[in-house]
Amino acid sequence: MLSKLFILFLLIICTSQVFADVAPPPTVPPTSPIVQLSHEIPVEYNLRTRFDFKKTADGYTATFPKPKLKQFNQTSTAGNTATATKTNPVRLTDDYGNTATGKIQTETKIPKSNINRAVNAYVAANVAGSVVNSSHAEQAVKEMAAGNYDVAALQAAAALDFTGLGDGFNKLKEAWQKAQEEKAEAVAERVEKDKQEAQKAYDPKIKQIMVIFTNEFGQGTNYIQGVSKIWKVVAPAPNFGYANYGGYIRYWRVNEDGSQGAEFFRISTEEIDGKRYIKNEIFANDPKFYQPKLPTAEEIMLNQTDLQNTTNMYLERLLKEQQENNEELRNLTNALWANGGLNPGNTQTQVVGGDGANTFTTTPYTPIGSDVAQQTQFIIHNNGNVTTNIVKRPDLAANTSQAPTRQQVGQDIASSRPQTQAPKESASASAPDMCAMNPNSLMCAQVGNVDYEDLSLPEKKIELKFEPSDIFNSDGTCPAPKVFNVMNKQFSISYEPICDFARGARPMVILLGMVISMGMAYAAVKEI
Repeated sequence: MLSKLFILFLLIICTSQVFADVAPPPTVPPTSPIVQLSHEIPVEYNLRTRFDFKKTADGYTATFPKPKLKQFNQTSTAGNTATATKTNPVRLTDDYGNTATGKIQTETKIPKSNINRAVNAYVAANVAGSVVNSSHAEQAVKEMAAGNYDVAALQAAAALDFTGLGDGFNKLKEAWQKAQEEKAEAVAERVEKDKQEAQKAYDPKIKQIMVIFTNEFGQGTNYIQGVSKIWKVVAPAPNFGYANYGGYIRYWRVNEDGSQGAEFFRISTEEIDGKRYIKNEIFANDPKFYQPKLPTAEEIMLNQTDLQNTTNMYLERLLKEQQENNEELRNLTNALWANGGLNPGNTQTQVVGGDGANTFTTTPYTPIGSDVAQQTQFIIHNNGNVTTNIVKRPDLAANTSQAPTRQQVGQDIASSRPQTQAPKESASASAPDMCAMNPNSLMCAQVGNVDYEDLSLPEKKIELKFEPSDIFNSDGTCPAPKVFNVMNKQFSISYEPICDFARGARPMVILLGMVISMGMAYAAVKEI
């Protein structure tokens, strides 16, 4: 830990010297742009957190690190458009490998109709089909049949508690669940009413009934297989006859003389989805046979139309709210951007703040072969175009720590060196003339007149007196004893024991403070 604190101390000292060496860029207008792109750079991408602009043969291209943040920071509505904003860190790199970093503000215009379309498309593709086929929907049907209507409504609503939609859909899910509970309750009311009507058909005076069972439609090799659903109750049980007419079965009453009477029941047996099987039996009359037709999952659960209507009402309410920062809308647009419903193709984004707020400058440097320091200035325009300017810095010492020498990325060092001096005659391949190759080198500088005259420095005597600092007093004054009277007798309590303890604990308290301070400093620099 002490080694890291020492390193931090050195870094602070070294950094302070560097910043003290370099003055800020002069407040003079830059030279004419040397590079200006003619094409646009997109400024919004899926969950991106930083723009890295790098020079290529075709201009500047943007690359991105691993996404960490949500797409938008704030979202507001006005008229028929939602406006989403974001703070985007940027990093720009010039021809010499120098980088300029900063942040830009982007503003994305999203038509409300596109939000509505994106939500409904996502619901149709990911929600509607999975609701009716869920285990919760199946359980809702069973609870409805058992008469547990409240439980059935809760099970139906639980089918809409999706976990993979993202936080942005939470409020919409609540709207779906409320609509689902209301629909399940309405179905329960109808079932209860039908049950009461069915019970009215029970007549205890009738002793025998005929019950016709069916398996609805399905596959099976045995006509008895799955045939358990009551389709019709005929009371009293008649003398009857029936026949299969190729696609339906017809039941009729048999008259006392054995002749064929009136038809009382007909049921289809041929359907596209499969074959319906039926059977009929005679039973003693019982109220259990008089039950209403129970609803299916399709009748209980919200269908695609129901979901779409609920979604549209939710969006109408949400998009009508004129708020500067609508957190609920922001979460929804972020979720839609994450799943691709909103994207650069159906939104329009631009950089805001003007050129002045979106200008970034590299640290000073000196191009190899030059004796003038400079900086590269980048301007990101509102349409995403990047303009680069060269800012000359004659106020800085070229080829020094103030403006280090830099060569263009990919440039041959030998081709960039100026040949301003002819090599000496004694120079050879094994012993080249270094000053001819590096005329700006310090060792090759012309020193001019080398005559030296000793300087006369003034002298002044100053008496120095060193005394210990009293920042931390070595001791303090202990309070006088506390005197009090009890029953006309005087007593006193001395503070000396406490003072003695404080004197002994003082070094430990100071040491503890130092350790805690070092721990706080270590926690701050351990990631460096």
